[in-house]
Amino acid sequence: MGVEKKTWVDRLSEFAGRRLLTIISKSDSQMVVDVSRAEGNVSRAGDAFSSYNMNDLEQRIADGFEEVNNDLMFPDGTRFYPDKQNGKYGFNTSPTRGADTFSPFKGTVLYLGTVDWTHYLSKTNTYNFSQVIRDAGLDPNDYTADDIFFRPKSTSYKSYTNSNATLTREYTYSNGVITTTAGYVGDMWVLNVTDLCYLVV
Repeated sequence: MGVEKKTWVDRLSEFAGRRLLTIISKSDSQMVVDVSRAEGNVSRAGDAFSSYNMNDLEQRIADGFEEVNNDLMFPDGTRFYPDKQNGKYGFNTSPTRGADTFSPFKGTVLYLGTVDWTHYLSKTNTYNFSQVIRDAGLDPNDYTADDIFFRPKSTSYKSYTNSNATLTREYTYSNGVITTTAGYVGDMWVLNVTDLCYLVV
């Protein structure tokens, strides 16, 4: 919705600029007066230039920016949130703005594809996105693991006695190839995770 608009209205009076000067004291060199309105019939009071109205304007602008900043998304429908961590500006794929879902701004974001991890107690998975990167006119060698981020799409448990497993993941990146070793802490048998993979270019 953005900034909530307010329709400001003018003050309407019979003699808009007329003022009454009441002499308080005077001397040969100066005169002290009180100034008051002498506008005749006032048909509409209008909106005052007051601290209340100005603070209301400031708040509506702030609320509008807050609403917009929390309703941003990539073309695939993934929401993201402006963020700043460790002195770096960037975006976060979590509304709670956690450190593990933060990516600093470096340019644009390239969607590489969907990856499906199947994790037993420990398993290595390799995905080659070099052609996707080259198709975008980029050199896969120009990027490192710091330029890759994942957004969880779904998680399922094939066989389990406790659904509170914690996924751990370490990955490397070289020439467009992502290799990850992941596991979990818990008493799962098989953990299936589907991620959306992105490259910050």
